[in-house]
Amino acid sequence: MVGRRSAIAQATATWAVGALCLVGCAGTESYEGVDDIDSLGQRIVGGEPSGPEDDSVVYLVAGDEGERPTCTASLIAPDVVLTALHCVTHNVATNFSCTPDGMLATQPPQGVIGTLYDASTVKISVGGTPKTTPDAIGVKVFGSGTTQICRGDIAVVVLDRELDQPSLTLSFNRRVRRGEMLRLVGFGGDGMTDSLRHTRSGARITDVGADAKAKADGIAAPYTFAATEGACLGDSGGPAFSEETGAIVGVYSISAAASCTALGVRNTYTQVAPFKDLITKALEFAGRKALVEPAEQTDAGSNDKPSDDETDVDLGSGSREDPSCFCSAPRPAHNRASWTLLSLGLSLLWALRRSQRNAC
Repeated sequence: MVGRRSAIAQATATWAVGALCLVGCAGTESYEGVDDIDSLGQRIVGGEPSGPEDDSVVYLVAGDEGERPTCTASLIAPDVVLTALHCVTHNVATNFSCTPDGMLATQPPQGVIGTLYDASTVKISVGGTPKTTPDAIGVKVFGSGTTQICRGDIAVVVLDRELDQPSLTLSFNRRVRRGEMLRLVGFGGDGMTDSLRHTRSGARITDVGADAKAKADGIAAPYTFAATEGACLGDSGGPAFSEETGAIVGVYSISAAASCTALGVRNTYTQVAPFKDLITKALEFAGRKALVEPAEQTDAGSNDKPSDDETDVDLGSGSREDPSCFCSAPRPAHNRASWTLLSLGLSLLWALRRSQRNAC
């Protein structure tokens, strides 16, 4: 705890509110970043105001004067929050595109993640509406180490004081599944005049990226998953809760569309489970332990449990396999049945022809 006390001594009491959260776009093709100013004031699409029951989802602003993105974060311990890496770093995340294996397809500096902000510039506000005075200030920021936004967009911030809100549960012990239903929470808006916390249920996971144990189920980049309409600018870093277990399964990162309401919008989330080691390290720095989704609930939802080394995430070099591996879904069971029937039919045809030759 000595390192933590030393970091607290360096924290300052300055506070400012940014204008918007830096959000880009990603997907299996090239997408341009959000440049329609009318879309910047949108909250969670189709959402409704969230009440005090969501006060563990907090408002986050960070950075130096003139580059303060407004984001969302989740309280995973009394003095530790989980958010997106691009919310707490110097970066250029406006117009970029990503390859299917989660690497930048555009030239730097677009989409590049730079150095972490000084922890003392990270300000946290509790409640459904952001305050002009922070409830807590960062003392230490832990990032995934990625240098580009397409994957690994996750960070943890240790705060200078404990907050009274309950700590949220994390999904560490299973792989999310395609079709899983989500509840989203975030502070999307245009700063202090519109950044009200909203929530939406019924979002659905459409694609799950590859990890250390399994290939992709769909076309999402490694260590991410894609979900249907819901999140918007300012919701970056916000949690995606499993409707089945209530645990956080992902952190909102980027969107592959020209606006939050575009037809077929794909919202990309960083999976929580592959970054268990990073999150645990930050919690240990604060002298905390994670609240983890119960094993009996994860057993019912999925048989794909991460091994101990599945959290050793390689973010710097992309896939070690052909990128097409991450775009191929497992062969459906009905295809295997079709091949079996075809093989049986050919065998019967061969036997019939042979018997006809013998008769002649």
